[in-house]
Amino acid sequence: MERAHRPARPLAVTIVVLFILLQMIVAVVTWLDAVKGLGITSFSDLSSIQSLTLSPDNFVAIVTALALPLLEIFAVVIIFGLLKIKWWALTCALLLQGLILTLGLMAFLRGDIVAARNILPVINVILLNQTPVRRAFGEKVGLYE
Repeated sequence: MERAHRPARPLAVTIVVLFILLQMIVAVVTWLDAVKGLGITSFSDLSSIQSLTLSPDNFVAIVTALALPLLEIFAVVIIFGLLKIKWWALTCALLLQGLILTLGLMAFLRGDIVAARNILPVINVILLNQTPVRRAFGEKVGLYE
């Protein structure tokens, strides 16, 4: 039985995977900071979790604390899809970068002056939109394809 031909993985995809891994490390640190900022000292102590109040100051921290673990799971699935050149992985990776940019914008508007975290998603979008990458994922690029 013959295996189906898998297209060669462009170097840009490998670079994006490494950048997503770096983003995941930054997300864990950000998540720990958000949880600490909410005053949650232990997840086994329910009193610190039950005492949370929804205020404008806590809103971004609560959204961050809830969204980042979901984004981490989503990122792991995307990494495997990118490495195996799955047709859905390109769209999901672009969606992930948009979500990361949105969270970065929320943090910036909250007063976080570290805008450097928004550089990697922009670089990833540029890399993922290259013609060889789009062709490797089976997208038609150009007018005559």
